[in-house]
Amino acid sequence: MHLLVNMFVLWQFGGQIERILEYRYPETGRWAYLIIYLATVALANIPTSIQNKDNPNYSAIGASGGVAGIVFMYILFYPWQMLYIYGILPIPGIVAAFLYLGYSIWASKNSQDNIDHLAHLYGSVIGPILLILYMPDAIQIFLRELL
Repeated sequence: MHLLVNMFVLWQFGGQIERILEYRYPETGRWAYLIIYLATVALANIPTSIQNKDNPNYSAIGASGGVAGIVFMYILFYPWQMLYIYGILPIPGIVAAFLYLGYSIWASKNSQDNIDHLAHLYGSVIGPILLILYMPDAIQIFLRELL
């Protein structure tokens, strides 16, 4: 179920981020999107891997951190866009972002559900940072849209 939700979310938000980057940077945007996504996946898994370096039973198989990063990149461009939690509950993206970060922090310390909430947390931060490194004016776009 977790994989299906991730793929749906990636499809929903990733296409929009890819289109923005392709429009802004026709020559490199599509490749930049792929590289930013894959780098976010890899970097988001590092903290949990370090935390579990001595645990022979640990394995990280997901790309959830990258998907979280894509959603947070989307929120940079559309902070007030309604996100529908479980397809029902509308919440402005910026509000959902803070709630998600708070939940990820809590769940990374307390949850026993075999989901790498720490990767979600780091992906949510790393993804937008990598996007801003590639597209510095994303900060101005975010501030303009926020206000």
